[in-house]
Amino acid sequence: RAVLLGSTLALCALGLVLMPMGPSVAVFALASVVLGIGSGVSQPMTMVVLSDHVDPSRRGAALGARLSVNFLALGLATMTLGAVVPIIGYPIAFIAGALLPVSAAAMVGSAGSRLEPPREAGPPRATF
Repeated sequence: RAVLLGSTLALCALGLVLMPMGPSVAVFALASVVLGIGSGVSQPMTMVVLSDHVDPSRRGAALGARLSVNFLALGLATMTLGAVVPIIGYPIAFIAGALLPVSAAAMVGSAGSRLEPPREAGPPRATF
């Protein structure tokens, strides 16, 4: 799971870096696809990891808190970028934005096996 999550976060960063650098609409579209694949896999993957590490009776609250923090971050990022982009420009803003998934990928890499589901007593179960 750590490898998959780290890889998809790296795809998010790559898409963000490529987006303002593209000399054509085709490169911009490719960067959008890369970003979409990265975020499309990493978002649900974080929910899976969270679900595995929370007591089942608290799973709904934990996933709700994750979603709330996600929307709060989205709102704060939008307001912050609205104030900063006129000063630094779009390319620098996209590159600076890529630092967030790069940092998250580094944290995932350091967490490593702790992202795997906890072992339970009893017969082994299939994990994906």
